[in-house]
Amino acid sequence: MLSRCCDVFRFDGWVVCEEHRESLMYAWEEEQAILQQKELDVGLVTLYIVCDFIVTFVAFLVASIL
Repeated sequence: MLSRCCDVFRFDGWVVCEEHRESLMYAWEEEQAILQQKELDVGLVTLYIVCDFIVTFVAFLVASIL
């Protein structure tokens, strides 16, 4: 039998002192830039793998025809 959950408060953010706001925003922006770069790197690696497969497959087809 499942127990019934009670209502709880949920916070969707953080309370920050005004004096620390800039440093936290800078760190967050820096982290976002790093995440975007990682996504771009993964995309480029995937593209390289797909292109390498296509070139290898075409070379195989050409070799089998000749």
